[in-house]
Amino acid sequence: MASTTAPFCRPGENAGGEAAVLVCRRRILSYAGLIAALVATVCLLTGSAWKGNTALHTIMEVTGTLMAMIIGVIALVRFYTHKDNTLLFIGTGFIGTALLDGYHSVVTSSFFNQLLPSPPPSLIPWSWNASRTFLAVLMCLSWWVWRWGHRAATRQWRCGRWSSRR
Repeated sequence: MASTTAPFCRPGENAGGEAAVLVCRRRILSYAGLIAALVATVCLLTGSAWKGNTALHTIMEVTGTLMAMIIGVIALVRFYTHKDNTLLFIGTGFIGTALLDGYHSVVTSSFFNQLLPSPPPSLIPWSWNASRTFLAVLMCLSWWVWRWGHRAATRQWRCGRWSSRR
């Protein structure tokens, strides 16, 4: 008998009865609410004449830096408690991203224009992309480590070679 799952439910989640069905319904409603809120935000802000400035950009960069640092610390704490190598790569990726975003916020800030050895227009084009590339590479590495570990767990050494467990 094949197990069937409702859309937006994890496999086997709707086997728990009424409580699991309520969890699935809440999840569906939260997804629908998020989509509606995003569409409403886009509709409201499309015709806006609002313009940003360097101070607002710096504040947004510092906020992103703090968020990345918090996520990285949480992932590393979870790594130290659960010893999962995937979390090590994710935590390191977010902390590195926080450091690179922090550098970008300093470079783009109007407070530090006079202290930098190079003019900001020569530093800004590469500094915004460095953190995103670093995080993308470490996310790919964490996926590769997870997949390698998953494959290694299903293989064993038999008769002088690796073979799949059956």
